[in-house]
Amino acid sequence: RKWLPIGAEFTVYHPRDGFNDTWGFGVRPMVRFLPIHKDSYRIFFESGAGLMYFLKEFPQPTSGYGEFSEPRTGTHWNGTPKYGIGAEVNVNQSLVLNFGVHHVHVSNGNTWGKERNPGHDSNGFYVGFA
Repeated sequence: RKWLPIGAEFTVYHPRDGFNDTWGFGVRPMVRFLPIHKDSYRIFFESGAGLMYFLKEFPQPTSGYGEFSEPRTGTHWNGTPKYGIGAEVNVNQSLVLNFGVHHVHVSNGNTWGKERNPGHDSNGFYVGFA
């Protein structure tokens, strides 16, 4: 598993913009491919997909927003595939710095019909410690 570790991540999202303001909680099984694996750092590609529950239906309609207008309302339960690239750097024997960039898609996969599946895509940078 040195080059292909597997695991799961627990996620908390807070989408907040002119249309949405809710919290989401989820779990996502993940796999990482580490093409560069040194004693002091590792570079990886990661991918996974899981489920997330939002306290309010997500995403909300964005009617009247020009070409990006979306009249449909999302749902509380959504799938969340994610992929990205990142690095782990050993700060000392018991602390690892993680950072990278990822893309997340939120959608219910037409479970409640396409009229309730607007979907949402976002990119993000992250920094964390383990």
